[in-house]
Amino acid sequence: MNPEPATMIRPKTIERVFNISDFLMKFAVYCPRDLSDPDLEHHTLPSANTQNSDLLLQLKCQFMSSSMLTILEFPDSRLRKKALSIDTVTGSIADMADQMLSAMYEAPGIGLAATQVNVQKRLIVCDVSEEKDAPLILINPKILEQSGETETQEGCLSVPGFYETVIRPEKILLEAIDREGNPFQMEAEGLMSVCIQHEIDHLDGKLFVDYLSSAKRQLIRKKLLKQQKLSR
Repeated sequence: MNPEPATMIRPKTIERVFNISDFLMKFAVYCPRDLSDPDLEHHTLPSANTQNSDLLLQLKCQFMSSSMLTILEFPDSRLRKKALSIDTVTGSIADMADQMLSAMYEAPGIGLAATQVNVQKRLIVCDVSEEKDAPLILINPKILEQSGETETQEGCLSVPGFYETVIRPEKILLEAIDREGNPFQMEAEGLMSVCIQHEIDHLDGKLFVDYLSSAKRQLIRKKLLKQQKLSR
């Protein structure tokens, strides 16, 4: 989520590097879970899609810094993919969360979902503090209760340069898992509540522009496509 106008620079070379994830997913390239293990020949090829996804995530964390995380932009179809639940909080998950936080601060923004960097895992990060010193990592976040109603001007790192009024519940109660694998519940209201709801929407393949009229959404789509074409 992006609370205020910001110019984001994403070099083409960085985009090409990150797109290796698509290549690896298509051709199911195998890499052992322990990339430092010299005895590669004893590893067997995992068959489950979940295992391949976990290995792909490890590859991304091992070989890419936060500056290499490309934030996908609307109307990229990958933003419409629904994220998968995380069964076990591994070091790779924690590393990805840390890299997402760095990318979010650099953008700059106050929230980022894993699906925005082309990782289909239920993981979001937020920091709505003015000093940017209160990072929040939520794994498998789920809203349990909601109440009230609030109107907020929302922006999004995946929809750069556009800000529109969105109506959401004012307060929420949610459950999630932290980066150490501990389940917890928390209440949120105000900007924190809006930010968390915004990012959970991303995990479900939904963007804040979906709350707008079809005409306004198509106008934003056309303008972004034009900007993206000019930047290539």
